[in-house]
Amino acid sequence: MAPEPVPTTNGSSDTTSGTTSSGSTTLLKQVHRMLTPPADLLEWKDMPQHLQFNPYVLTGYRPLQGVKGCLSSLFYVHNETINILTHGIPIVYILATVPAMMPWEKDYRFLSWCHLVGSVAPWCGSFVYHLFMNLENGEGIYYRLLQLDMLGIWISQSFGALPMVTATVYCLNFPLKWLLIISYSLLCIWGLFKAMTASSPWQRRLCFLLPFSMRIMLTLLRISKLGGGNPTSLTHVFLQDAVSAVGGVIGAMHIPEKWFPGSVDIYLNSHNIMHVLVVVAVYSMHQMHLNQMVRGDTRRLPAASIGSYQRRYSSDLKKKQPRVVAVKSVEGSELLQNVLQKNKQLLQEKRDVLVRDIRERKDKVKERVEEVIERENVATVPNLLCIGRIVASPYLGYVIVQGEFRLAMGMLIVAGLTDLADGLIARHWPSQASRLGSFLDPMADKVLVGSLVIAMSYIDLLPLWLTAMILFRDVFLIGAGFVIRYISLPQPRTLSRYFDVTHATAQLAPTFVSKLNTAVQLVAVAATLGAPIFNYVDHAYLHGLWYLTGFTTVAAAVSYLTNKDTYKILRKKS
Repeated sequence: MAPEPVPTTNGSSDTTSGTTSSGSTTLLKQVHRMLTPPADLLEWKDMPQHLQFNPYVLTGYRPLQGVKGCLSSLFYVHNETINILTHGIPIVYILATVPAMMPWEKDYRFLSWCHLVGSVAPWCGSFVYHLFMNLENGEGIYYRLLQLDMLGIWISQSFGALPMVTATVYCLNFPLKWLLIISYSLLCIWGLFKAMTASSPWQRRLCFLLPFSMRIMLTLLRISKLGGGNPTSLTHVFLQDAVSAVGGVIGAMHIPEKWFPGSVDIYLNSHNIMHVLVVVAVYSMHQMHLNQMVRGDTRRLPAASIGSYQRRYSSDLKKKQPRVVAVKSVEGSELLQNVLQKNKQLLQEKRDVLVRDIRERKDKVKERVEEVIERENVATVPNLLCIGRIVASPYLGYVIVQGEFRLAMGMLIVAGLTDLADGLIARHWPSQASRLGSFLDPMADKVLVGSLVIAMSYIDLLPLWLTAMILFRDVFLIGAGFVIRYISLPQPRTLSRYFDVTHATAQLAPTFVSKLNTAVQLVAVAATLGAPIFNYVDHAYLHGLWYLTGFTTVAAAVSYLTNKDTYKILRKKS
């Protein structure tokens, strides 16, 4: 028989201790239960149809659950963990840091609010969407959350972009400036309407295409020096939209899980990569606006329209703060004033000399640059045809992915005719030829072929190894073109001069093997695109054409490496 417990004089303390220990154990059990992932994480085939949006992510899906279950999923790993965290953490960071960095004076208050709201909105919508997307309330609540996510993206694309749009058009005349701002606002409203009514992922991705295109146009205005803005923010203007576009392509093409299904279910799938790239894009947007508003630049603004920029940044208009100086007598005060006046005059003279010297050096550098670099007319018909092919190529890829092969074949024939036409025009009318065209024409061919092979590989019409070879060769040649541009550009090498297309510094001369390879590639993609139309998919002759294309692709890359006459650096004739 067990001995009875010995009574103690501090019975109430023992009771309280036992209760506390029991409560702590219960709390630990609850925390452990919360942190332990449920054993019934589902596979893709077990999910409701509205949650089956990526068939290449096979496992790690949360079951349908209530609000409490969704919140508890923050504490265990599943295939939405990375998506939730990458868009949840930036909310706290932005709210804690960005407000202290922005200028909240009267002239900048509205734009600062636009930037803050535009920086936070996409994270809030995406965080809520990914956290509660598996609510057990059904398909209706899912699409409401999806609309909330699209609303956050729209706020970032509209209000978040207003500081960049305003800075770019700031120096233009009054009607044109407001016409561009109102046009961008109307395009954003149209994009919101399309986003709220879209019925497929592709429609949701394309709804912001028009505002994106207008931002590209405004970026070109900056590059061509027709638009205003701080030159130091130009790099971030590029990165903001370029990184977003790359993320959209990766998400749409399901890279890399399409080629490794089931291997990247929890991390490193296309949605994870896209979320990280969106973080980089918003960081670039923040740096761009910070340079634009906090580190203002008025060098390109005319004197009559500097306005608030000049009032903020011009040292001539800054009011001097009065200082109280204690003096023992009136004579001492007058002597001090004379000394201060002389020092002020001396500093003013030194400043004038320094400004004059800088202007003279700037004019001399400009004269030397104009002696070395020859400007040319780039607004030619062949160049416009090349740009048209570049713009139409992504849409051609979209048409192929949607399975509209006859329409895609018609577009490819039109693209081939424009390629033939720009060459004939440039040869028969010398005024329509340009050095820019020597780079733009092969660039358009590479974008066209690249869009075609990516789309056809996505629907398994073209082997992946051939697509990889073509894309690697094109990326290599494009990178070489950027390096040649940098080498051939005389000092000073600035970003605006680097992308100034009117400064021709080098001319490309494609090799015979490269021309042959381009022709073989076009024949191969046309034949492959015609396979489902004329019912010869996976034919032996088609395989032979693929191998021939791969061989000429390698041979063309080798010819560029071994032939020294593929490009020449231009110098203005004296």
